Amino acid sequence: EASMNNDKYISITGNERTRVEFQAKIPDCESPYQDISGADLTFELDDGGLDASQQYTYSADNSFLSLGTCDGCARECEIFTRMQFEPDANGVLDMKLKSLTFSANYDPQSVTQE
Repeated sequence: EASMNNDKYISITGNERTRVEFQAKIPDCESPYQDISGADLTFELDDGGLDASQQYTYSADNSFLSLGTCDGCARECEIFTRMQFEPDANGVLDMKLKSLTFSANYDPQSVTQE
């Protein structure tokens, strides 16, 4: 939830994995499918100056970014990403963030320009 004085943030705590997913679709579209592994994603958690101790392990094996026409999507392009975070070596998952930014290298010639 946004706030006028910027004091809101997301807190994720526990001892099991958590996932952040985003999906957007474009109808009547065909574009070559690109699957980018989690190892090729870069990300930044912004705690907005909370100076919070972040305790997590990024799970690259269970993270990915998919672009283009997926198998069985019938002329529909999508961008779908999943970022998975596991508890740290001590079994603790403690994340506090105001934003999560991720990026990846992809073939720009193979994506739809809408």
